[in-house]
Amino acid sequence: RWTALALKARICLFEGTFRKYHKIANYEKFLQAAKESSAELINSNTYKLCDSYKSIYNSIDLTKNSEMILYKVYLTGIITHGISGFLTSSTTIAGLTKGAVESYVCKDGLPISQSSLYKGDKKIEDVLADRDGRLNVTIDNGLCYVNHTYKGTTSTTGYKSFKFVNEELSSADRLAPNNTTDAPIFWLSEVYLNYAEACV
Repeated sequence: RWTALALKARICLFEGTFRKYHKIANYEKFLQAAKESSAELINSNTYKLCDSYKSIYNSIDLTKNSEMILYKVYLTGIITHGISGFLTSSTTIAGLTKGAVESYVCKDGLPISQSSLYKGDKKIEDVLADRDGRLNVTIDNGLCYVNHTYKGTTSTTGYKSFKFVNEELSSADRLAPNNTTDAPIFWLSEVYLNYAEACV
């Protein structure tokens, strides 16, 4: 039931906002459905927000995470993935793009193009200052690129991702295809965000 409500909220929010911003009729009913589905799940008190955004993506075992509604389990020797290797190894596909980094808003909720808090991008410290806290646990605080390693790795974009990298794993088990960090599919934080956006 709870997974179905989370899925309904996600789909209805997408459809409602798409219709709203493309001036297509009946967007209100989809946003209302997203709001109601999210509210029912939130008010059930079945799940609770955890205090670590990083743990949602970097946990070897999400079983005890209080906000996980649905997740995929990975186990050594049975089923593993290569997401952390894809994001962090020295290949032509490693690293977040500049566009992805710039999509994170500042602490005042405004995009970097509109916020007086944004300090520019001359230094990585400036890029990370006064930004949405999720950015600081998504990328490392040092630039790494070809011929310039940071903590032993490079990146084709300069921005090294932390997501799905658990430091308890051996370096071999962090890379493709051996990674065993569990993967979130539906979790309470997203439901809260869906509710907030549907109310706007």
